[in-house]
Amino acid sequence: MFFICSSFDLCYNAGNKIVKKNPMQDALNEDLHFNLEAAFQEILRRRQEQGAYSQEEYNQIVEDLLDEKVDQGELSDDDDIGEWTEQLQNRWSEVEELDSTLNPEE
Repeated sequence: MFFICSSFDLCYNAGNKIVKKNPMQDALNEDLHFNLEAAFQEILRRRQEQGAYSQEEYNQIVEDLLDEKVDQGELSDDDDIGEWTEQLQNRWSEVEELDSTLNPEE
């Protein structure tokens, strides 16, 4: 059984402890994951269109896409753009793996 334990949190009794659940934060986390994945797919698309196959070119596409999202109002200064940039740039190993799967002779 859930009960309200603060303005945004729901709590429930789990044995001998109270567990706090914030449905709004859960929704934000799901949205963040979706947006990061959508951004990654867009980066892969642009990379292919531009013929950008080095890590430096990939990193530039990441930065350009996030800059565009800020300019379009999809992201704001309140968002942790540095964290988004780092997370997307750290997916370079996935890009390399994808490249080796698509082009095994290279």
